[in-house]
Amino acid sequence: MLQKTKNRILDLKKNCWIGTGGIASNTFFPEDEKDLHNYLKIKNNKKFFILGNGSNILFRDKGYSGKIIKLGKGFRGINFTQDKKHLICGAATLKKELSNFALKNNISGFEFLSCIPGNLAGGVKMNAGCFDNSFSDIVSKVIGYKFNGIKKTISANKIKFRYRRTNIPNDFVITNIIFKIKKSNYDVIKKKMDLYVENKSISQPEKIKTSGSTFRNPSDKLKAWTLIKGAGCDKLNFEGAKFSLKHSNFLDNSSNASSKNIEKLISLTIEKVKNKYDVKLNLEIQVVGDK
Repeated sequence: MLQKTKNRILDLKKNCWIGTGGIASNTFFPEDEKDLHNYLKIKNNKKFFILGNGSNILFRDKGYSGKIIKLGKGFRGINFTQDKKHLICGAATLKKELSNFALKNNISGFEFLSCIPGNLAGGVKMNAGCFDNSFSDIVSKVIGYKFNGIKKTISANKIKFRYRRTNIPNDFVITNIIFKIKKSNYDVIKKKMDLYVENKSISQPEKIKTSGSTFRNPSDKLKAWTLIKGAGCDKLNFEGAKFSLKHSNFLDNSSNASSKNIEKLISLTIEKVKNKYDVKLNLEIQVVGDK
């Protein structure tokens, strides 16, 4: 029997970091894996949007009329596998929680997660990363359910990890991730983690309504923020929709702009960069909702 967690009304503004969006009236919050499995079997191949921590999403003003699944506390947690050779983590676990756990247990490779917001499932799905590290370096397996309710495990060697994207299907709900373990020294790990946090503080805005990097970098040598700034888009302002003065690839919604105006800013930025540099900027954030 399903838990009483379905068809809840969700204020999307309160469920994304940038603070935009209308209402979603059909949201399911599974309490645990059994609850999720039963729901998917009943709905059988219906389309869903999987909402994580909302750190890289721009919800539209008219809300979202489709179905949303948001994993609850039953999908958080970090444990060693039985053979102690890997970590198994719940999909809704925050990245920072995992980096802190790794530090306490002298495990290296997770330091960069201290600088990235959001939960683990979203990070794996988009191969999030920073400071020349990404999820592709640490993932061993991904476990979850297809929208028809069938459970599936995907090994890392079957996942095509690319810059800020993977081929993990959109009709797949990640429930657990298994990570590789590499032992190291606490002080070495802590030093690297502190350096990453310091560098992030210097280069990126903090304590503002944002969605992280708006566009993917076109290449290793060509950074989105330099193109945005070079095209003069860092000075654009559509009724409060603007880029951060500290980092021009980060949106700044301190003025509570509408999603419509933020999308105008994004569209004009793409156009101006294309006209000046003949480079097409591709979004890193997700724009979700009814037009």
